[in-house]
Amino acid sequence: MITTISRLHQRTLYAVAVAPGLLFMSFLQWQSSENQWGSRRFTLFDDAMISMDYGRTLAKTGEMVWFPGAPRVQGFTNPLWTLWMSFIHLIGFDGSSAALLVSITGILLILASSWVIFDLVHTYSTGNNHLIAVLSAGSLPFLYPLTYWTLRGMEVGALTFFCLLLLRATVNHVRDGRVRISFSMILPIVLGIATRLDFAIFCVVSVAALLMWGPAYIKIRLAAIYSATVVAIAASVCLVQKLYWGSWLPNTYHLKMDGVSPVDRISRGLASSAKTSVLFAIIAIAVITQLRSTEFHRRVVFIASAMFVAMAAYAVYIGGDAWEGEMLNRFYATILPLVPLTIGLSFNTLRKRVTPVFISLTVVLTTVGAGVTVNPFGFSRKHFYIVAIVSVVIALTILLLSFIPRDGYVAGAVVAATCIIVSAYPVAQQQKNNDLLLTNTNLFVTESVETMRDTTEADASIATVWAGVLAYYSHRTMLDLLGKNDTFIATSAPHGEFFPGHNKWDYDYSIGKLRPDVIFQTFDRGLEENLHQRIMNWGYKKLCPITGTFGSRGYYYRTNSKQIKWDSLQECL
Repeated sequence: MITTISRLHQRTLYAVAVAPGLLFMSFLQWQSSENQWGSRRFTLFDDAMISMDYGRTLAKTGEMVWFPGAPRVQGFTNPLWTLWMSFIHLIGFDGSSAALLVSITGILLILASSWVIFDLVHTYSTGNNHLIAVLSAGSLPFLYPLTYWTLRGMEVGALTFFCLLLLRATVNHVRDGRVRISFSMILPIVLGIATRLDFAIFCVVSVAALLMWGPAYIKIRLAAIYSATVVAIAASVCLVQKLYWGSWLPNTYHLKMDGVSPVDRISRGLASSAKTSVLFAIIAIAVITQLRSTEFHRRVVFIASAMFVAMAAYAVYIGGDAWEGEMLNRFYATILPLVPLTIGLSFNTLRKRVTPVFISLTVVLTTVGAGVTVNPFGFSRKHFYIVAIVSVVIALTILLLSFIPRDGYVAGAVVAATCIIVSAYPVAQQQKNNDLLLTNTNLFVTESVETMRDTTEADASIATVWAGVLAYYSHRTMLDLLGKNDTFIATSAPHGEFFPGHNKWDYDYSIGKLRPDVIFQTFDRGLEENLHQRIMNWGYKKLCPITGTFGSRGYYYRTNSKQIKWDSLQECL
């Protein structure tokens, strides 16, 4: 069923849908800037700060490297997003203001994604599509993993928006039987792949959909042209990377993939994806409800579901992400909006094709069985009880609402349940520490960097684990101990169990051979014996800055370095 309303009515409904979410995101952003150690400061996630480093260096020097004078190593995976950060610096923003502008960009991208969700659901949903369109679109800011990663400066919000644009363009192609190449489909392909290469996964799904359901007499030609576009854009990105940085793929690809067997990656990927099983259950139910729907309506749901499953499979293949302890990782955050979309397109017909009892039991079994809201690598009894109680309450709510004879209520309840399932636990954990966007540690490290910088000369070299914040605020030569910006480390043998991006280091090389003036941080996951003594044997001593409270635990300084302001240091207490 395709419906239309006036443009003013549509915009009014959309405004109603996103207003609460806009307030929520604004509150998160403002609360996260409270700095207990100084003036208000806006910050980004450290990986995002690596892109900021490259962007600022490009804006100031014309070289797209980690810091001025650094070797050409591609330590980021999001070229177009990094170019946007470079533009922000080029027009005069820096530091806190630049971080704030990146976060505001993320907020706008989430709002834009909400608009696409609203348009799709309102156009193609059955029953009371006004209600479910408002609920589906309004849910996006309350999908905490999506909001967290986007506001913290990652490219997640951009990829989500481009994915939804591509989905809508594909749907329009199938619906209208277009025989011409559509710019609305070319644009998200170009922007998405330029943002991150793995966006090509969504493009493959779109091309496959055109092969299956495109205009009969020309669909092969259309699929061939779009496939060629995908290949051409991906090849162009890889070629630029090869010509400029000397490698077809980003350095972080080698860091995470080289030396790790597919079995180890997939095993960890499956474990980290266990918490998403309820989302897969919802997607499956959405598909089941459409098996007897109109042919076109069914295709829309199938395309959206296929995009979700395809990116999830990729996340499993690469082994998940390092940062997924209390919430979904960045790959799942990108595709989270596809869940309320499929709910909005499908669940209004639940009472006709799938009983509310079935959906209620599915929510309970999948959430309790997999521990949806918690880290599968550390599932505790306390967490189990939390998940069990939340799951039962959600299931009972869905069941009770199903008896209200009005379309959209069951779908709305499932949308709300999805938001609670993926958001309640991590938000509660962060709220306990009054740290909703997990910025306190970032702020502390930022302040520490500025204190440490005052103990060194401009030509000092700093070894670090936090590669983004240190390079951005220290304005010093940097050594990346974990290899995001070091090809030698990235291609070396991993240590211990697979932990994406955090299981490669070589202190004999990074410290013993490269001899940094200061060692700001070390990282060994308990796998390096007597690391402190080894560092001392290499000629370093742990000292603390005289002024400031941020170096109270001290940093390692090379005792024969001429780049240290020795009169600014003292023995640590």
